[in-house]
Amino acid sequence: ELSLMMAMLVIISLAVIHQNTKISKLYYLLPITALMTVLAASSRASQLGLVVGLFLFFILRGQFKIRYLLIGGLVCYIGFLLLPEGQKQRFTSAGSDSTSVSRLTYWAGGVKMFNEHPIVGVGYKCFPHYFHSHYRYMIPKGQSWGNRLEVAHNTLVEVGSEQGSIGLITYLIMYFYSFRINSRTRGILRKHGPETKTHWTYRFSIGLDIANIVFIIGGFFMSVAFYPYNYLMLM
Repeated sequence: ELSLMMAMLVIISLAVIHQNTKISKLYYLLPITALMTVLAASSRASQLGLVVGLFLFFILRGQFKIRYLLIGGLVCYIGFLLLPEGQKQRFTSAGSDSTSVSRLTYWAGGVKMFNEHPIVGVGYKCFPHYFHSHYRYMIPKGQSWGNRLEVAHNTLVEVGSEQGSIGLITYLIMYFYSFRINSRTRGILRKHGPETKTHWTYRFSIGLDIANIVFIIGGFFMSVAFYPYNYLMLM
């Protein structure tokens, strides 16, 4: 969860700092050290979200060029080489390792919970106990992780299974309005001339949108629906 927050911080800070001549280059230590935290935390979900976020950052800012693609690819390759051997193996074994199997199992259980309790779900924070009470048979034999109480490891599955369709729809609407407000902000600024695209609020609104996307990508592999930092960012 820390690594996902840092991945979002990389994008938000770059959105404000990049090409802002009034800000000291010393501030680049913020996204650099945040990126180092993402690499050190060994979270595949956060690293994937950050790569997609950086890619979108240059596209949505209208500055995407072939050289950026080449530089970005080189940076990702160097970053992959710098990862510990154990973490490299986690990427190559994704989909078949015990972590992937456990997540697929919990996702399937969460979908069953939603189908059986579609309106209000099974209750806030009840996924771990409900799964072990009703769907423990879904855990493959011989899996040590099956003895632990685990969360859904997917934010949408977490919300849908615990709060049902009422909670899930509300959750998605919240993000819809977040993107809409940022879009309206840019629209208001554009009415005052093309030079407003360099204003920090215009850049920041783009950074917030991309950070939301990073959170959604990371949240597909983590149960982070009720973590406070995302609601602080949305506010």
